Amino acid sequence: MKNKFLILLSVSLFLLSFYSQASAQRLFFDQGDFAAVSTGHPLATEAAINILRQGGNAVDAAVAAAFMLGVVDFTNSGIGGDGFALVHLENGSIISFDASSKKPENFAQNNSNIGLPTQVKLLFRLLKSFGTLSAKTVLAPAIKKCNEGFKITGYLNNVIKKKLLQLDHKPAVEFLAPRGLALPAGTILKQPALGKTLQKLASDYGDSFYHGEMALKMSQQMQELGSSYSVKDFGRYRCRISKPVNLGWQNYQIYGTPPPSCSIVAMKLALELLKSEANLFPSTPTELLQIAIEGRRLIEFKYRQLANFVKQPYEFCKQFDKVKTRLEPSMPGEAETNTTHLCVWDNNGMAVSMTLTLGSHCGTGEFSPLGFFYNNETRNYKKLIANYPPNYPSEYGPISAKAPIMIKRDSKLHTILGGAGSNRIIFNVGLTAARIMKHPECLNTVLELPRFFLDYRHCLHLEWSKNTEFNKNCLKSWKNSKIRESGSDYFGLVTLLSKINKLYKSAADFRRDGDCRSISD
Repeated sequence: MKNKFLILLSVSLFLLSFYSQASAQRLFFDQGDFAAVSTGHPLATEAAINILRQGGNAVDAAVAAAFMLGVVDFTNSGIGGDGFALVHLENGSIISFDASSKKPENFAQNNSNIGLPTQVKLLFRLLKSFGTLSAKTVLAPAIKKCNEGFKITGYLNNVIKKKLLQLDHKPAVEFLAPRGLALPAGTILKQPALGKTLQKLASDYGDSFYHGEMALKMSQQMQELGSSYSVKDFGRYRCRISKPVNLGWQNYQIYGTPPPSCSIVAMKLALELLKSEANLFPSTPTELLQIAIEGRRLIEFKYRQLANFVKQPYEFCKQFDKVKTRLEPSMPGEAETNTTHLCVWDNNGMAVSMTLTLGSHCGTGEFSPLGFFYNNETRNYKKLIANYPPNYPSEYGPISAKAPIMIKRDSKLHTILGGAGSNRIIFNVGLTAARIMKHPECLNTVLELPRFFLDYRHCLHLEWSKNTEFNKNCLKSWKNSKIRESGSDYFGLVTLLSKINKLYKSAADFRRDGDCRSISD
């Protein structure tokens, strides 16, 4: 009897170990008949899936994933950041949320790139408006990981090593290199300060973040760092809620968040590629360059004109059609910004496409005693990012490359997606959307394809592929070009979900720490 018990115990422990390890494995494609999630980290995907299994809806799950990303992917997003979101409701309507970081009231006195942290306001607005579970339940997975810790991934270790070379804020350096060297991959990182902050936010639905002691502590530190944000700026902040922009092609309608996001630019790129009948899976340098140049034209026009049409996004598209010409570089530079994106879709038809950011890796590189990095979105008001007119409306945040979109086919939600990585977001999302609309069967492989991008210097960046002959021919065809390593952070991250023949199909990016799951009833 004792031997039988020991055998059963050994088997149980083995199975427990097996399933624990299996649950930690990343998936890049999955399908099921109940719901689906795709995010930038396995623990964020897991948090969303667990919330769905507890009876939560897509908004509950998306908010859980967003807070988790702020814990485990803290260089790309966090509660010190901002973002944009699309929510598809069960009745088929789509609502847009703009939580971009607006200028401080005393902007003329501002000497810092720190942007107002608005992500908390966005997430709790979503939760209070459409969620079904309590804030304590939804934030529980993120709080737990703060307290028990999580393993630093190889990707995160590489980001930290690079970022440390640029940091001089002592609290930030101590957080990222507590023993004098970058947190090694495999290290368990605990974040008690952030856990305590999240615990407080869960108890009052984020109210304490914008009123009272927390807001006062943040505004004081930000002012010490050169920002002119006051505690009043925290208290008066509100998300902008609006109808999404939409464009059509055949039996498809594409929806996106209005400017100052760049969804309209990514959507326009998708339609331009579809109308041109370009080979969306280029097999020759000429075909690849046709797509890369089209993306560059739109990005350059975005730089010159989107700020002028922030209230008239469709006029932006009309003006592009009128003045489409050869490439005319007009940007002084192109910021190396980094974001994250997540998608969730539940069995009742509710879905969320949300892009969140700190701006650059670790934002300004300045660390709050509350346990997070501040975003650097105020930098986006500079000419580096957009050609702003003198009368740019003060109620709008800065022009941002963030571009969450949703696609309907025959009036039914078909695909949701978004990306991360500065202007590569616009290009990747536009091209991916065009590929899905033209070839919906490619979903399980579309995010694995080598990426390419024509930058502001008109340098063609090619992600390494095993077709080295094709790479060589591309390099010969475009004088100013370079090969980047496979999976390079430069090319950003895309998350993608589709519903085809009653199956929720999820796709995740192997770049960074992308991961997806679909579940069955």
